[in-house]
Order: sequence, then structure tokens, then C-alpha cells
Amino acid sequence: DIYTLFKHIDFTPLKSMIDLNDLRNLAAISGVVITILAASKKWGHKAIYHATISHSLNRPTRITSLSIANLKDKPLIIYELHIRFNHSNHYFCLQKFNPPLVIKGLEATTLEPDDYSSLSIEPNPFSQYNIDIDLFLTTERNVVKCKQNTPPDRLVRKYMKKATELTKSNNRFNGKIYTTQAAYALIYTYKDEQRTSFLLNHGFICDEWPFKFNALPSGAMANIESITVAINELSQQTSTKIHMHKLVHF
Repeated sequence: DIYTLFKHIDFTPLKSMIDLNDLRNLAAISGVVITILAASKKWGHKAIYHATISHSLNRPTRITSLSIANLKDKPLIIYELHIRFNHSNHYFCLQKFNPPLVIKGLEATTLEPDDYSSLSIEPNPFSQYNIDIDLFLTTERNVVKCKQNTPPDRLVRKYMKKATELTKSNNRFNGKIYTTQAAYALIYTYKDEQRTSFLLNHGFICDEWPFKFNALPSGAMANIESITVAINELSQQTSTKIHMHKLVHF
């Protein structure tokens, strides 16, 4: 890379031409180096990828999702994607783009390659346990080998060796997250749109609740009968039919 290049340059001949102890000369040299480093970000192409290989009914094991990140500060124009199987030394065209796929500088994109019935080789290389593949991008000028990125979980494990990982639990109802504070889901229609809010254990109502009455009367949470009565009264006050659903916590 550029850093290695400058590290191995012998600056001894410069001593006979300029005074390296002069801060102005050092500043000028530093400016040149910075300019070259900045320009190098636009030289050539560099990208990394992450591929998801999976199987589904009536489809072969294949790449079902592919993420490509452009590591250069300039657009990456891709006409074709090719996969090479290194164990068998075979390749095939994974995807063609018309118009070409354009990934802006320092940005990424995810795509789902087109389905196909089979490859002209048996057994299916994607079914191998230790699959070894390379991804090649056909650009406007040449073919670029795309480096596979290191999976994020592998990087995390490297730096968290002595720590214990915590897990998250997600309780959802109608696509909305709720916690152990929520006792019931309230389902109703507001402005021709079905909504879901939550009735908390202490009687407050939250999560996009549009009405000014945002809590049940004191003591209403004593039992299911009193809750039902309070919700029916709330339906009358808001002129909106409200349905209750007992929430389950895992």
C-alpha cells in the first residue's frame, strides 16, 4: 500500500538538495505525501463482499444474498459478477446488469442474484462444507477481484474473549415491541387505520395512543373483570371500539 511504499523510500539523497531540519521543507514534503495519499483513494477499484449461501425447495443451494461495499471514494460501475470455485477451478456468471450496477464511493448495496435451475457440474459446489470461492467484478475497464469481508461476529469474538455475551429477547405483538411492563395489547381503528397500543400493569396506556384519556381509573387493574369494564367505558368515551389481548412474556 501507499504507507509501505513511503516507508521503504530512501530519503538520503534529499539531504543534499534540501535541509530536512527546516520545518518549511518538512511541511512541504508532508503536504505532498498527504496529497498522494488522498489521491490514492481514487486509484483503481477495491471492494469487499459478504455472501449468504442457502437452500430452498425447488432451488439448488446457491448464493441467495450478496452485499458489496465499495472501499474507494469514487463510483464502482459493475456489468457482471462472476464466481470462481477454487477447488475445482471452475467459474460461472452469477449476475449480469443492464443498465450496470453503480455503487457510490464508500457505500454498499445488497442484492438477490437471479435464480437458476442448476450448474453444469456435479455435485453442486455450493453444497461443499469448506467451500472456497472468489467473487470477480467486471467493471468498465477491467475485472476486479473482490475480497471477502471478515464476518462481524468473528471480529467481536476476538475482542470479547474474556467477556460473557448477553442476549436480547424480543416480545412482539402486531410487529410492535413490548416489555414485561405491558399487560394487554389494545387493538382499535383510528382514522381508518388499525393501530395497536399497550396497557401497562399500572393502568397507563402508551405507544401511539391518540386519545386524551391515557390511563384507566385507579383500581381498574385489580382483575380481568374490572379491566374489561374500564376498557368498555374507554371505548364509549373515545367513540372507538377497543379490543383487548392478553400478552405473553417469554
